[in-house]
Amino acid sequence: MRHFTEIISCFTTSPSNFETTLEFGLPKESYVKLSIYNIIAQEIKILIDEVMNAGKYKINFDADKFSSGVYFYVLRTNDRILKRKMVLIK
Repeated sequence: MRHFTEIISCFTTSPSNFETTLEFGLPKESYVKLSIYNIIAQEIKILIDEVMNAGKYKINFDADKFSSGVYFYVLRTNDRILKRKMVLIK
C-alpha cells in the first residue's frame, strides 16, 4: 500500500481570534511548502517553506487580519500538491 502526503484536517480553534490549525502527515522526509491563497490565486501567506521529517504536524494560522471570504491552503511536497478550500466568516 502506498502512503501519500495528506492534509488531515483544518479547523478553527478559537472563533474569537480566528486562529486556525492545519494538520497534515508526511510519510517520509520531504521539502514542504504550505501557503494560503486568496480567491484570485495570489499567494498571501507562507506558513512553511522547509525540509521536514516524516510525521504528523499541526500548524497554527492566525486569520484575524484576513477578510471574510474563500481562501485555499496548498501543501506542496517533493512528490505531491494538495489544495483545500477554507471559508472564513467573521
